[in-house]
Amino acid sequence: MRLPVYVSLLLAPLLASAETFTVDTSSDASLSACTPAPGDCSLRGALLRANANVDADVVAFALPPTDAGYQVASEHWQIAVGDFALPPILAPVLIDGYTQPGAGANTLTPVQGGLDGTLKIEIRGISQFRTQQNGLEIGGNEFNQAASTFRGLAINSFGAQLLLHGSSAHRVEGCYLGTDIAGQEAAVSSNFGRGLGVRIQGPGPYVIGGTAPATRNLLSGLAGAVANFAASDGVHIEGNLFGTNAAGNLPIGDTVDALNLLGPFTNARIGGSDAFARNVIAASHFSAIRMSSSGNDSFVGTRIEGNYFGTDVSGRLELGNGHNPQSPSQPQPTILVGGGPDCALEIGGLAPGQANLIANGGAAGLQVDNCTGTSSPLNRYRNNRGPAIDNVFGGGANGPTANDPGDADTGGNRLQNFAAVTLPGGFLPAGGAGVELDFVVDTAIAHASYPLRVDFYRADCGGGSRQFLGSTQVQAVDAQTPRSFTLASPDGGNVLPLTALAVDADGNSSEFAPVQGEAIFADGLEDQASTLTPGRCE
Repeated sequence: MRLPVYVSLLLAPLLASAETFTVDTSSDASLSACTPAPGDCSLRGALLRANANVDADVVAFALPPTDAGYQVASEHWQIAVGDFALPPILAPVLIDGYTQPGAGANTLTPVQGGLDGTLKIEIRGISQFRTQQNGLEIGGNEFNQAASTFRGLAINSFGAQLLLHGSSAHRVEGCYLGTDIAGQEAAVSSNFGRGLGVRIQGPGPYVIGGTAPATRNLLSGLAGAVANFAASDGVHIEGNLFGTNAAGNLPIGDTVDALNLLGPFTNARIGGSDAFARNVIAASHFSAIRMSSSGNDSFVGTRIEGNYFGTDVSGRLELGNGHNPQSPSQPQPTILVGGGPDCALEIGGLAPGQANLIANGGAAGLQVDNCTGTSSPLNRYRNNRGPAIDNVFGGGANGPTANDPGDADTGGNRLQNFAAVTLPGGFLPAGGAGVELDFVVDTAIAHASYPLRVDFYRADCGGGSRQFLGSTQVQAVDAQTPRSFTLASPDGGNVLPLTALAVDADGNSSEFAPVQGEAIFADGLEDQASTLTPGRCE
């Protein structure tokens, strides 16, 4: 049967197959012919063409050196976006900057170092309204559109460089957000107008980075790197560099929090136990990660694991977080979890690769403010200027919290009392590979969920855990009762310096018990990992 002409016209876009639209001019005009003729396909025009087709199109690049946007010194092309924002994406598309001749994807894993890719396409906001514009945006009116991918692009000088909306697994791969084309410095030199890297405006699941080398991103020189403004589920943030240069060895920084995540933000992965998933999050003026709970189970299923905080890609050089150069007297914790009542968040872990390195922070390594259920069974804390873990109530750092009789006080992780550990006479200062110690957790049954677990750790420089040594449980029948425990070093080394955590059945972790053992010292200037002799931290 023959369709009426007007019906055929309406269905024509829906019947089209996937196409490739090759951008061959840096013009900001709506040039959408996209034929082999030169200069007739702008980015704006290619997006308009892709929006007219429900199939997954490709926007490729082949700009000539004669183009007006060619930057001679850096040998790349700049697409300057003027007073009118680029059209939002209404149908699935791959926008692939690596198709520009001369571009190349990164080949290095997080274990091998920084990023060695070469980007050639820069999308830059130049309008006086640029702080109100998004660079590339998944349109909110097509909530269920299939997934799009942004790949191999440098995007800067917008209110948000990328905005992700909808229910599909949109991907951000191999991009430099907030920096110049080489990833060496912030594209916006002042603190004003830097904008966000990725604005999450929908549930996802979205993927920022990945475990393959070519998928790793750089997000630096921004106000904040990633922020969500809607309930999100299943977001993965893996393999990226936050706050560093592309090589991962020098700070560029983000002026507020690198990751600012509002609950519900569930079933997410930030990093991973696979070293290829490791993020480096450094040089944030405020917190590396700030998480705000708005109700029960705000972060249930979410894990933060295997990342390097406050260091370069090697985990050795000090880049810091939370030093707040605008107001040094008000430093910020590296990871801040606040709100409540129940966060249900997991940070680190005992399985291989799960522990985060949390180092060189301006304040606490981890601060938990009023949220309960924030579990942190093993992380490596090194050279932070505040406590490794600081459980507080009502905001602000208050330093180590003293145990209270029966543990009736409330706040972050219920202000769970730590385990008071007594070593036998003569064990200090030399220590040994094993010890029968005494401990007590003065927490009444009414003020914790039993059984309690007491974890013992070899301490790291500056306090906090470095290596898990052993664990025991306290059943409700033994609440507030002194107990003995035989601790044996699993590697045959000295158990000193020694510290401990008490964790209730709901995951409420205490602060660390005072470190016992020889003096812990670090000057923060080490450029390589030192060999730790038994009982010492150099």
